Amino acid sequence: MNLEDVHFQNPWWDLKENIENDRHIKIFTQCRFQYFPPLYNELDLEKSGIYTLRGPRQSGKTTTMKLLIKKLLDKGKDPSNILYLTLDNIKDKEELIETLKNWFLLRQKAKADSLFVFLDEISFIDNWQIALKYLSDINLLSESFVLLSGSSAYDIKKSSERLPGRRGMGDDFIQLPVSFKEYVQTIHHLQLKNYSLADILNLSDSDIKLLAFEYGKYISDFNIYYHCGGFPKVINTYIENNMITKEVIKIYEDFILGDIERFSNSRFTLIELLKKIPDIVGQQFSWNSLNNDLNAISSSNTVESYIQILGMNFIMSTLFFLDPSKHSIKPKKQKKIYPLDPIISRVIEGLSGKKIDQGNYIESVVLENLLQFSSRKTEGLNLYYGPYYWYSAKKKEIDFLVEQNSALFPIEVKFQNNINKSDYTTLSRNFNKGILLSKDKAFKDEKIIVLPVFLFLLLI
Repeated sequence: MNLEDVHFQNPWWDLKENIENDRHIKIFTQCRFQYFPPLYNELDLEKSGIYTLRGPRQSGKTTTMKLLIKKLLDKGKDPSNILYLTLDNIKDKEELIETLKNWFLLRQKAKADSLFVFLDEISFIDNWQIALKYLSDINLLSESFVLLSGSSAYDIKKSSERLPGRRGMGDDFIQLPVSFKEYVQTIHHLQLKNYSLADILNLSDSDIKLLAFEYGKYISDFNIYYHCGGFPKVINTYIENNMITKEVIKIYEDFILGDIERFSNSRFTLIELLKKIPDIVGQQFSWNSLNNDLNAISSSNTVESYIQILGMNFIMSTLFFLDPSKHSIKPKKQKKIYPLDPIISRVIEGLSGKKIDQGNYIESVVLENLLQFSSRKTEGLNLYYGPYYWYSAKKKEIDFLVEQNSALFPIEVKFQNNINKSDYTTLSRNFNKGILLSKDKAFKDEKIIVLPVFLFLLLI
């Protein structure tokens, strides 16, 4: 990378106020929906180490990095001690080493103390961990804060694990689309109370009805969220145009197809697979059964590989059957898949020419909000660590099993006009408790809590 390009990416070196003219900061300040992810407040920038930020493309990771840089500048940090590089302009690990080494040595010469390095889309560089290992071994990273972003859970996980003893106090973070609760809190500039799943199960019938009355004013917000999902770019487009434009849908289509090609896979094969997705969203399937329906794919191993890549790149969630008695998943049993977000669903519908069933679409929105309960996301959206699902020997199914505070909570989605006892018989008989998510009904029947979807998503 030539020196001019490095300076161009770091305009605050000349004048710290230049951060205000950064493209991402300008877009952020002009948006009506201005979302600060939890990382913005949770990350201690004073603790040196190598940190990672993973999540789907177009989820705002670059904007998060620029907001953190602005935060450092607002705190009075020396602008010359803050380096940002987007790595799609760097050829290989050797060029990365040379660029970083020169900057570190320059700052050492200036007797700088704390240094801050932001490397955006690190997974564009093959074997990038070798570069950081080398810089760490020659003692250039010991007092530095380093944040790496990437869209592939697989690459970031695999490579960061190859830095044993060199990450300092570093940690790993995930930036997923905005939850419905975060959407409402951001739009209305408020803070809503957090309920644990145990708290929800302990609500009385009168509590439930009062909450439904109190939070009913946010139903219109849910109707918007239902259509546009949680990607900030999509939310802002919807707010400005009262629709999601074809241009925005094309952006997300390109990143889905491009991610597969980056892993040396076939775009044609992926499209053939995506054409089948609307038929199986929320349905139990096996790798073999899916492969039998796809003439374009040669084996069930290939099907599994593509689905796993979609999960690793935060595009598609794969749920596994959980055996509650052993508290372990059964990977060979039938699985279920859901698109991460409504914009992903729209892309799939456009590519396939098929609509996803409304009930399954709602389930995918619920799952997107339940991802906060996954104990680990090292495998992206291949949900080995929850949420899970369950079915009996008689094929009676529970949509989601969520673990919180070492307890399991069954959740069933019935987005329909009427709710009868038969709709939650499986919850009662097999778990003796549960949460049923309805279209608009709110009540308690013994140990079963019935809540409208919008209300449940506002409580958790």
